[in-house]
Amino acid sequence: MSLWGRRVVVLAVLALAAGLLGCHGGGSEGIVPSAAGEAPAGLSQAGLRGDLNGNGNPDVADAIGILRIVVGLDGPNPLADADGDGNTGVGDAIAVLRCVVGLDEWPIGGLRYEILDLGTLPGGATSTGWSINDAGQVVGSARTAAETTHAFLYTDGALTDLGVLPDGFDSHAYAINNLGQVVGDSDTTFGAVHVFRYTVGGMVDLGGGLWAEAYGIDGGGEFVGWRMAGNGQPWAYHYSSGAMNDIGMLPGGTRSVAYDINDLGQIVGEAEGADGLMHPFIHSGGVMTGLGALPGYAAGDARGINNSGQVAGTCWSPDSIDDPTYQAYLYADDQFTALGTVPGGTGDSWGNGINDAGQVVGEADMGNGVHHAFVYSDGRMTDLGTLPGALGGSGARGINSSGQIAGWSIDASGAERAVIWRPVE
Repeated sequence: MSLWGRRVVVLAVLALAAGLLGCHGGGSEGIVPSAAGEAPAGLSQAGLRGDLNGNGNPDVADAIGILRIVVGLDGPNPLADADGDGNTGVGDAIAVLRCVVGLDEWPIGGLRYEILDLGTLPGGATSTGWSINDAGQVVGSARTAAETTHAFLYTDGALTDLGVLPDGFDSHAYAINNLGQVVGDSDTTFGAVHVFRYTVGGMVDLGGGLWAEAYGIDGGGEFVGWRMAGNGQPWAYHYSSGAMNDIGMLPGGTRSVAYDINDLGQIVGEAEGADGLMHPFIHSGGVMTGLGALPGYAAGDARGINNSGQVAGTCWSPDSIDDPTYQAYLYADDQFTALGTVPGGTGDSWGNGINDAGQVVGEADMGNGVHHAFVYSDGRMTDLGTLPGALGGSGARGINSSGQIAGWSIDASGAERAVIWRPVE
């Protein structure tokens, strides 16, 4: 279509917009309130398709901004692709206008979340969230007034300090199951780092030699992680029947790490191959199997597995050791699916967790070292945004069966805070 033709179409769409607004009682400014209403405090608004002005709501200004891109008056903007077809056109402006007048729901083809700052421990300034169970309990770690880091449990609006093992200073909690059992690590006597399990009765030292960490736990309390082996390398283990049992390596490798376990006893993680690169694996029935990688990628990890055996993680394929590229994936039915990135992202993304509905969470690179948390659901990646006024980015690490997400966000002061994203109906 010629430039003149495109401008004629734009004028027609604007006339349509004026007619729609007139029928709905538009004010003297030619703008009507959004069907979605005003965004409440704490609503995560980043990256909504069609929301060019970033106010969290559809309005005529967004439609006009899209049309300016269509006719070449303004440069490209990934958020202008309101309908998600990979192109910016008049149809995107119409899609926004339909939301303005209430004919379609907002946001367009995506999910909307509110974000909750979980706070920090008394006297501390920072915190970070790692895992969330179906009751909405979150575990992570937070700084204390003594400038140490302690594992925490968040329940019903309160952050509880889980403490440290005897003679320890720092601890971290990485996973929680629906029984409220928590696993993580703490330093202890003579600087050793041991795995702990926390229940109502308190923190219990489960050992691990000089150094061990625990990252994932199943519904019955069995968990996985890594421990320092005699060769000075991390070896993946499965803790069951009161013992840490090594689960082996990929052929030719010397190191491995286990990140998650499902209720069927399937374990995922990363392990070194004969090529010296790390590869995603699944361990089932006593056998560790490499999953391969996305086409065009050489290495990767597997961070989460659900009870259907679906796996989430990241593949990478460096052009050089100093400049790798990253892509979040979903692995299901022996096939990898690249998840892409969020609108405005650079292309790099990382998959960190998955729930039984197959929703994947992680983070995407927005440029200049800033990441944004995402959720991938029904074939589309949604930018979860940050705390209001944030001076930085965010990341998502765990998701429960209700779609509630745990992770971190920078706040308006520049501090990292543990957060929950909750779906907004």
